[in-house]
Amino acid sequence: MRTGLIANWARIMCLAAAWLFLVGVPLQVFLAGLGLFESRRFWDAHAGLGFMLGILSLIALILALFSRLPRVTVGLAALLVGLNIAEILLLELRRSVPVIAALHTVNAFAIFWVALSLARQALASVREKPESVP
Repeated sequence: MRTGLIANWARIMCLAAAWLFLVGVPLQVFLAGLGLFESRRFWDAHAGLGFMLGILSLIALILALFSRLPRVTVGLAALLVGLNIAEILLLELRRSVPVIAALHTVNAFAIFWVALSLARQALASVREKPESVP
């Protein structure tokens, strides 16, 4: 019974992490726009938020595993971590292969879509009765 209570709290925390991540993505795009059109100093904020979102995606994955969420939800959390890693790797190619590095912006769309899917799946899991979640 105690394990179920801990899993329920982990499920709620995973939901919070997923929605917080989802809100952070448009903010991340906004900071990139400020860096491009307003002042280069916003690039540091863009990079810092990107780092925090990467950590948040890893936390969401750990919580999804710990809370025994369905495989599809865990898979989305893992995919989100992978896309965040790809985002960093794409950025690192900006000097050597800028055409590939330009996928950094396209990958942001994939990140948003996966984050939205994860948040919806986590919400559905929290709304289910704790006994019915594997």
